[in-house]
Amino acid sequence: MQVAEGLSDVERAQLYISGGQAVQEMAVITNLPGLVRAAGRGAWTAISRGLAEVARGLDPDGQATAAAAFATLARERLLPAVDITDVILPLALAGVGEGGAPAGSTQAAWLACLAEVCAAVEPGTLHSRVLPLVSARCGGAGRTPRERCLGCELLGAVALHAAPEDLQRTLLRLAATLCGDTEWQVRHAACHQLPALATAAAAKLDPPQPAAVLDDIYALLEDEEVGAG
Repeated sequence: MQVAEGLSDVERAQLYISGGQAVQEMAVITNLPGLVRAAGRGAWTAISRGLAEVARGLDPDGQATAAAAFATLARERLLPAVDITDVILPLALAGVGEGGAPAGSTQAAWLACLAEVCAAVEPGTLHSRVLPLVSARCGGAGRTPRERCLGCELLGAVALHAAPEDLQRTLLRLAATLCGDTEWQVRHAACHQLPALATAAAAKLDPPQPAAVLDDIYALLEDEEVGAG
């Protein structure tokens, strides 16, 4: 726990991430946005590889803290898109994907992080790296209702930032399918994402194009489950 005096903040972060105690690693993660604001991209470059390794091994509370810190980096554009794509995006996808974080506040934190990352990376990156996960969660064979509900949340996170073609050909089609799911919980989760989908469609698509899903949405008004209706 002894640290030499005179170390800069970046040098101290490197020391903690490369072999520090758990409390020191969490101190770096918690203060990460402030460190990058003060020291710039150089601070990130110095610790990003070790930081990713540490983040993968954190307990649920630590994962939620890391997700919040990474979300701030993406939201405030403290890093260029390439850094967010190379390091933060894989962590966010792992947090909401196969073998990722457990349900609850931890997964919610990674979903919030992924939403910020989607806004910061290129549409082509969303198409190649994020859309496959969304499609698999929403429409993959054998997916449980809980997984399909997560797919609904992913739809909302991606829709506002996807390319118009992906919105039209993939996301709206998936939304229509989820609005008619056999499980009411999934229909309910799909309804919660309709505002994000509608906002994206209004901004990116010509009026006739979203009309194809309106029948599915109108059908929800008569849904036997009160929450969905």
